[in-house]
Amino acid sequence: MIPFNNSKHGMMVSLILILMWLSEFSSIVDAKRHVRIINELDEGLTLTVHCQSKDDDLGVHQLAYNTSFDWGFNDNWWGTTLFYCHIEWLHGKKDFDAYNARKQQCVECWWTAKTDALYYLVYETGQTTTYEWQR
Repeated sequence: MIPFNNSKHGMMVSLILILMWLSEFSSIVDAKRHVRIINELDEGLTLTVHCQSKDDDLGVHQLAYNTSFDWGFNDNWWGTTLFYCHIEWLHGKKDFDAYNARKQQCVECWWTAKTDALYYLVYETGQTTTYEWQR
C-alpha cells in the first residue's frame, strides 16, 4: 500500500474548495442582465434615447410610440457595471443610471417613458419607482 501524504491531500481539498467557490461566484457575477427602455408617451411622440457605459456607447435611438430599445450584458468581475442614459422628448428629458451594479440587482430592468413621468420596474419583484421629467 502506498503511504498517504496529508499535505498533498489538504492541498487538493483546498484547491477543490477554491474552485467550487470561484464557480459559484462566477455564476453570480456572470448573470445575464437585460435593460429595456419603452416609449409609452403618446401616439405620435418620439423618445430619443442615448445610453452608454464607460466602454460601450450604444448610440442614439429614436423610439416611436410603443417601441423599445433593449440590450443585454453581464456584470464585470469588479461589480462596477454602469449603463447611464439620456432620454428626451418634446416636453421633458432625463439623465439616469439605467443599470448600476452597486445599486440595482435586477435581471430584467425596464424603464417606461410616459407623459407624466419615467417609470422604473424591476420585473422580477414588480417594484416600481417613478422619476419626474426635467423640463
